[in-house]
Amino acid sequence: MGSFSVESADSANAQRELDRHQDMDAPITLAENVQGYLRKGTDLNPPSNFSSVMWEQEEMIYTI
Repeated sequence: MGSFSVESADSANAQRELDRHQDMDAPITLAENVQGYLRKGTDLNPPSNFSSVMWEQEEMIYTI
């Protein structure tokens, strides 16, 4: 199971969730000049079977 979403960087909800990813997790390089943030489900409280990656690129916020 998986999902992919794209929202405007102006979206308060998307920005809040991206901030959570940035605060909790180590950055990962997705491409040159594109930094992503992995949030492992096993590190959440309570743990989850699902992880997510978020990044901001070209004024959009992406989540997988």
